Amino acid sequence: LPAAPLGASVTAAGLAKACSALGVRLRPAAAAAVLTAMGAEGARVPVWMVLERLGVGKSGPPLTGTGAAGHSDDDVMTRRGPFHPYESGARAKGGRLALYPSHLTVRCPGGPEQASIVADSRRLPLETLRPRAVFGCSVASAAAKAVWAAPGGAVAPAGSFAVISRAAAEGGARPRVQQRYLMGGHSFEVCALALSECRTLATTADDGLPPSIAVWDVASGSLLQRFDVDSGARARGLVALALAPDRGELLVAVAADLKHTISVWRWRGELGRPTLVARAPSLQGIPPAIFGLNFDLHSRARKKSVAPTAVFATLGVRHLRMWELTEVAAKSGSGTALDLTSKSLSFAGAPLATLVSALFLPGGRPAQRRPWECAKRRRHGEARASPRLATAALLTGTSDGQIYVWQDRRCTRRVQAHSRHVGGLALSPCGTLLASGSADGSVRCWAVRDGSLADGGALCELRLSASGVPMVGGELGVAAMDCFAGDAEERLIAATAGGAVLCLKGVFAAARLAPPPRGDDGPADVTAEVTTQALVEGHAASALAVAACPTEEDALYTLTEAGTLAQWDAARCVCVSRVGLAADPLHAQGAAPGDETCCLAVAPDGQRIAAASAASGLVVTLRADPSGKPPLSVATRAAELNTRRAGEPPQLFCALAWSPSGEALAAGLRDGRVAVYGAGLTLRFVCDGLSARVLSIDWARDGSAFMVSSNASEVVVFDGETGRQCALAGDTGGPSLSRHSDWTTWSSAVGFPVMGVGGALVGASRVRASHGRRLLALCGGGGGGDAAKYAVQLVRFPSVVAKAPRTSFGGHGGRVRDLAFGVGDRSLVSVGGTDRTAIVWRVEGDDGDAGRSESEASDEDEIVSFVNSIDASLASLDLDETTMVA
Repeated sequence: LPAAPLGASVTAAGLAKACSALGVRLRPAAAAAVLTAMGAEGARVPVWMVLERLGVGKSGPPLTGTGAAGHSDDDVMTRRGPFHPYESGARAKGGRLALYPSHLTVRCPGGPEQASIVADSRRLPLETLRPRAVFGCSVASAAAKAVWAAPGGAVAPAGSFAVISRAAAEGGARPRVQQRYLMGGHSFEVCALALSECRTLATTADDGLPPSIAVWDVASGSLLQRFDVDSGARARGLVALALAPDRGELLVAVAADLKHTISVWRWRGELGRPTLVARAPSLQGIPPAIFGLNFDLHSRARKKSVAPTAVFATLGVRHLRMWELTEVAAKSGSGTALDLTSKSLSFAGAPLATLVSALFLPGGRPAQRRPWECAKRRRHGEARASPRLATAALLTGTSDGQIYVWQDRRCTRRVQAHSRHVGGLALSPCGTLLASGSADGSVRCWAVRDGSLADGGALCELRLSASGVPMVGGELGVAAMDCFAGDAEERLIAATAGGAVLCLKGVFAAARLAPPPRGDDGPADVTAEVTTQALVEGHAASALAVAACPTEEDALYTLTEAGTLAQWDAARCVCVSRVGLAADPLHAQGAAPGDETCCLAVAPDGQRIAAASAASGLVVTLRADPSGKPPLSVATRAAELNTRRAGEPPQLFCALAWSPSGEALAAGLRDGRVAVYGAGLTLRFVCDGLSARVLSIDWARDGSAFMVSSNASEVVVFDGETGRQCALAGDTGGPSLSRHSDWTTWSSAVGFPVMGVGGALVGASRVRASHGRRLLALCGGGGGGDAAKYAVQLVRFPSVVAKAPRTSFGGHGGRVRDLAFGVGDRSLVSVGGTDRTAIVWRVEGDDGDAGRSESEASDEDEIVSFVNSIDASLASLDLDETTMVA
């Protein structure tokens, strides 16, 4: 083979003979398959390609004749690897693009066009991203109380920030939702959130290592303080967080270490720096074993003696403990310090249940120490017995649906309130009614008298399943509840397991008018009297795929791993409709945990949405009207595909793409095949030629071919009519891998337009080029640690310079799983996977180079000219490549 001329070609028999000389036995069928994988045309492959694949070739393809579309060799050339920052675009010759083993030789343009592309790739993108709308909140992963009522709205964690939502004043069945964001304090997912008693301060904590805490001003959204929490052990995040009553100067956090260490901070200490004032272990166990931290807002009113600074309770797995912060004389002799003491509460014969929610009630008698306790303290030399912890009125919700009533450090009563765990407890502003929310999707109201739960059953019940909120299945279970005491309208805020935050108006008013319960009749149903509005709507499972409508700017779609498809309106921040795609047990057998088997594609007409997941298979649905009527509906479903081997589970779909005409749908499979469907999801043909999971599919603008990339860094172009593998792109005048304008979209991590950033992308990221071909959005890429995986990155497109300049925008709390540009490139949508949120970003400053000042432009041109002169000087020395790079 090395003696053969470079212009010669090799057949399957010749390849088998050559391998035999190397001591490798290759059957004729296997040799033919190898040639096909190399891009064989007419059962022949150029010698230079075989040499490079065997690792003995150095020179690459001959640069003779004409290149793509009839250009000369000065305009079209081949290249190995990205351009280096020192290198000018005019001196790039020799080699082929071989960042990774590819089925095709990818050519790049040369001459002045190449110099312009290289110079543009060296520049930092001028565009920035700002959140426009957020769908979903991190209720499932957030510790303790995940939602709080604020004046006029609610505050909930979403990814690596918190979102403040309130309904607009306009009327209508689905009014618009206004959102503000507490953003910029964290790089990891917010795992805990708390508001002060007066709702003017908010504090958030992330699950970093070490975890960090941020304190915000709710009215302005400004960051007041940020610091790291060192619990003395390697704690990944916090399991509970709370601000003390009154001014909220004290902040209490429970770390997710094996001792669940409690730390008390003055977050606005001396010189504006946070000060640790107390620390103590609370519970030995694998975190999270504590599920809540609640301050007693009424402890001062119940004390007859000198009141402590603060009283709070921690609750969790068979755990309920009261803590008291008291001012004592400092050991130094000057000033005061805070002393942290605790007492366990006795279940007193009640089952040792897991406590998931708690609430202190006002009123009740002051707690007094028993005579034998005072005598015991005197025997130990204490001159005066300190007042006992105030535990006169405490309610806790359990994991089995009960409410425990605690008085005098003992469980005195149990009430079976719901059929599943009680996720939230909230007190009405007047203090006479209690609302409890459960995972069974119900909210019940109870009477409160004399600082305890009144006798008798629930006064009324609200069923969220009949409230008109567009949710599916078990997404309506209540995970947390809150009510602001200063709210005159008595709005009840509830967070659901589906990542939604609901505002319930009229619950307490209906409870006052409800007839008293009698016998076994049960509470009165007040669903019709209660107004339910969704302030934040989200996902009940990890959101893995997103797609934007090509005809409407504000319409977008998301798909979860559970097979729930949702249509969203970014302008109003509402969910238009959602549908649960029917579960398919056969497909679910082939799914592995964390497998990326969710994909979406919207037809060019914007009316049909192709969705595929492990739970549903391939389905085409019809879009919903903006008003939600008619809703999303399943139109057709694809039949099962034959597997390569008998007994294998059905293959899962990993990538979808509609043809420009919308008449064909290409679906990539996990085994490397591509199925092309026609009208009504009738199978036209199946393409084979890749060895790993399909990552992306892009159609040519004329629909004559489509490009497929795999997880093994392979790129193959297939004919759109026959399904046959095309010849080397560019040699026949067809769509070229070096001309990104030949394709309707670009989502491949391999090719000339992305060779500057492709090294860290294959198999771990999503790549999306903007419709105007100015930006390239990346997500989940390698390098930079977890923070880089949680961020959305922007680079110039094409990006052909190694380590191309990029800008990162954090917002998600999990690895970003998918991206999509909206109509006109004015918006970008991303989904964060495990954080169950979708963020619509507003693309600002997309006026290109017009945003640069004249001085910036002249400085940049001078730098490029200087680098080119150095490059020309190095070229005149005739150095080898290694020395030149050094």
